[in-house]
Amino acid sequence: MVNMIRAITKDSSPNLGMERKGMVQSRSKGQAFLIIAIVVVLVLVTLKTSLNLVNIVENKRYLEAGLERLEFNNVRHEILTTIQITSVHRNTTNSVNDLLAFSKAALAARSMDLKGIFVESSYTGLQASTDTRINVTVFNMLGYDLSALNMELNSEVWNLTDIRHMHAANVNFTINTASDANYTLTVQYTTPQKTENETITIPAKIGRSRFIGFFYLQLESDRLTQYDKIEKVADLV
Repeated sequence: MVNMIRAITKDSSPNLGMERKGMVQSRSKGQAFLIIAIVVVLVLVTLKTSLNLVNIVENKRYLEAGLERLEFNNVRHEILTTIQITSVHRNTTNSVNDLLAFSKAALAARSMDLKGIFVESSYTGLQASTDTRINVTVFNMLGYDLSALNMELNSEVWNLTDIRHMHAANVNFTINTASDANYTLTVQYTTPQKTENETITIPAKIGRSRFIGFFYLQLESDRLTQYDKIEKVADLV
């Protein structure tokens, strides 16, 4: 009887070992699947988070660019408004240049660079067949000095040099006309990079006083660069 029990015990021991081994293998496989599942979930969460961050960054850049476009349009609007308001007091040129200098400083505080060159012409009380003085001011806000500034109107020529950044050059021309006429003012300026030419129409109206403004505006930032040319004629009251 004892021998039979021993035989049974001896015969069953390998089966128990195999069962334990199978249980260990199944447990290991289950743990491996669980780890893989956790890794997959973490990867998916990371990808989703990364995509959300990309969207947030892109949306932020889009909103900032939109705000800069609004700032640029606001400067344009303020120039035209200032011309309209100051035409009553006939101090338009100084008022517009003060506005541009103030706008440049304000935008620089928000990491935006307002640049440009501005040609402002004016005459007072144009009379038929009478010599009339046309005052022309060129305000340099391009960010660097002008090595040369040449202007011509009605066959009269001015050649200037060394117009510094944030400074203005002022000259006078003379016209004499028996009736309403359009004169052409040509402005050529040289920067360290290139030479530019602008052509501006000066409408001479008998019996009127006028301001003629030409503005090349440029607004730069890390996100975008905007630029525009504005021409405005206003009667001085």
